[in-house]
Amino acid sequence: MREYVLDAGGVAGTGRLFAIVSRRAAERVLQPPHADPQAAWALATLAALLSGDWRNARGPVSPPSVPQARDGSAVSGQPRP
Repeated sequence: MREYVLDAGGVAGTGRLFAIVSRRAAERVLQPPHADPQAAWALATLAALLSGDWRNARGPVSPPSVPQARDGSAVSGQPRP
């Protein structure tokens, strides 16, 4: 997480993160062990938002699967004719 935030805040992220939070303060918060884990996750979230990485975080969500009966037919809650 430390490398991601510092990379996103630097040249790769055009420095926008470090316009909000100083690099020194970010390095201090991200130094393990994290004395303030909420601040570390907040910095990681801010870095992801500023970099635009969140837009490609995962693929499209697939529709929920339909439960199948033992004979392979879809279970709809209605008796079979």
